[in-house]
Amino acid sequence: MAKKKPRRDTGSSNDFHDRVCSRPFKIAEPTKEQVARWEETARETQRCLNEAMHFWRQWHVERGHHLTMARWIRDHEAWLAQRSRLEKEFWDEYKAQHAIGLKEALQNERAGHKKALKDRDKFLKQAVAEERLTEQPKHDVICFPNELGRAIYGYLVNVVAPQLSPCSVSQMLSIWTQDWSKHGAENGWYKMWHKALAGEGTRSWGRRQPIPLRRKETILHRPDNADDPNAVWQVTLQVNREQPRQPIKDVVTLATQGKRLEAMRHILRHLTGDEPSLRQCGSNLIQRGNHWYIELVFREQKAQTVAVDPQKIATLEPGIHTPWVLRIDDRSINVLRKAGDIMAYRRRRMLVSRSQKSEAYKSGRGQGHGRPRVPYRFSNRLAHIKKTYNQQTVAQVLKLLAEHHVGTIIWRCPDDYNSFKTWLANAGDERQRDRGWPWFEFGRHLEHKCQPNFTYRKERWQPPKSTEQEQDGNGEQSGGEEKAGSPRKRASRAHKAS
Repeated sequence: MAKKKPRRDTGSSNDFHDRVCSRPFKIAEPTKEQVARWEETARETQRCLNEAMHFWRQWHVERGHHLTMARWIRDHEAWLAQRSRLEKEFWDEYKAQHAIGLKEALQNERAGHKKALKDRDKFLKQAVAEERLTEQPKHDVICFPNELGRAIYGYLVNVVAPQLSPCSVSQMLSIWTQDWSKHGAENGWYKMWHKALAGEGTRSWGRRQPIPLRRKETILHRPDNADDPNAVWQVTLQVNREQPRQPIKDVVTLATQGKRLEAMRHILRHLTGDEPSLRQCGSNLIQRGNHWYIELVFREQKAQTVAVDPQKIATLEPGIHTPWVLRIDDRSINVLRKAGDIMAYRRRRMLVSRSQKSEAYKSGRGQGHGRPRVPYRFSNRLAHIKKTYNQQTVAQVLKLLAEHHVGTIIWRCPDDYNSFKTWLANAGDERQRDRGWPWFEFGRHLEHKCQPNFTYRKERWQPPKSTEQEQDGNGEQSGGEEKAGSPRKRASRAHKAS
């Protein structure tokens, strides 16, 4: 008897967040046989959803639930009309008592607004007691009872698509039932399944759908050289089956080679490590154009408690000659200076490209239907560069705080006037085409990440009168005096002073 392989410990489910994240990974050069089988499976998934919707409605119709739902919607709409008339009566009395209009009454203090709503609810309860308003109609129809769920699952697995994996069918039904039972219709009082059951609408799928897979049907293989940019990452997929208990295993290679895809390899390393910080939940096999992607779904690990001293304080502020100035115990620590230079280089290239594209459109050589879209496209890329650098900075700062056991961090945020005097606002932008930096976004992200272990405080930053107050990462002071304005303006002020 073969020895059973020990299961890798992925940690308790309580150690991970309930919120799930997803990331698509491109499959590199799948075979024609695999593509044909996946396309057929995607069509079968679409057919399963349409058949499940038809079976769901037919099951309710056989039990007369469509008549019950139509009667409930008719009675509920009549109740809403009766309630709206009573609410209008109440607000008319309210305006007469306070001798002001309704808009002015609701724009008063928040406490007064809450009191008015409480008076309205009390008025409606009194109307119900006086039989001027009937009780809100209710119904006893359940969207997906257990009996119906088992019937749909058996019908799909045994009749509609016996070649599909039962786990894939179960995952598909789980996603569909949650979406269908909670999705609201145009009117906020009703769900979409209320309207569909009453014959006022339906839902169908007209294109091939993603193929849902469970965690045991998506097995990641970690290469020996996982840290190498040219490492080959492979995944074993169990999408179809020839016979019951005989799944077809497809071993595919992910397109993760190259320096630009380091973020994707970083996720894979955390999913397959000995102590994974990401917990895999499942996946979806998706077709986009002529390419196939495997969308991995995972949960992030909760932040661990760090032993820190609340009385120990660190200050973080933007620098004038360096990206950031982090002071711990009266000592300045360099934070992401090299990454700041890389960010400035990428920002400079992006601005040059945007300027060249704009000039090409102005000269008429590149004009067309997409003319107004080019500046926005480059603006989105610039915003992404800044956001990525802000996230890297927050991660590095929190790591330094944990190493020095600092419990409180003070973020000194510059205002709109002093924002342009910082290094980050002008890095890679010598011609001042994209001055500024998302300081508010950085502060919000830092505050969110500090919540479990650190105390966050915010102050206003003022530029130092002399750059001698700012030190570089080696602790050496930078001499010279900072003078605001362009060289022409400084020369003009010096001429007037003389």
